[in-house]
Amino acid sequence: MALKYNDAQRTSHNEKNVCAYINRRTVDSYLSTKGRDRKNRHQYFTDDGVCISVFSNSGLPTIIKGKAALARLGSWVDAQFPDWEWVNAHVYPSRDGTVFIVECTGVGTAASADVLARTTVPYIHIFTVRNGLISEVREYSDMRQKYRLLSAAFPATDTCPFYPL
Repeated sequence: MALKYNDAQRTSHNEKNVCAYINRRTVDSYLSTKGRDRKNRHQYFTDDGVCISVFSNSGLPTIIKGKAALARLGSWVDAQFPDWEWVNAHVYPSRDGTVFIVECTGVGTAASADVLARTTVPYIHIFTVRNGLISEVREYSDMRQKYRLLSAAFPATDTCPFYPL
């Protein structure tokens, strides 16, 4: 049996599909930024957008809030991981197209004070997107693995401009 919609339901359904499509494109664009373009990823966020890196050297999540802080994060990430990119991304949208779970692999060069080498780290991202802009992204990865692979010391808390938060 086919579903029947009245005009109000049909309009609402179509608007949700368009919004979900726009939200998905935002997530795809964010994930596909490479090189120096990563410095502009803050533009994919709402003004009060939040990036949460769940695992850190302190054992507490790193929380970066607002476009200005996210722009500083982009510059810091560019210096620490100059050619980092996410590959093999599998994106799983929620039914309403506002939450996206992404499983992917981060690959690229990780820099420390004394070492520069290629690394590969698995990631899970959970994006919450409103009207085509990211309101929150939570990143789950083992940052320490990047540095273990380099045989380098994990950066001290004060080397990252986002501690304490």
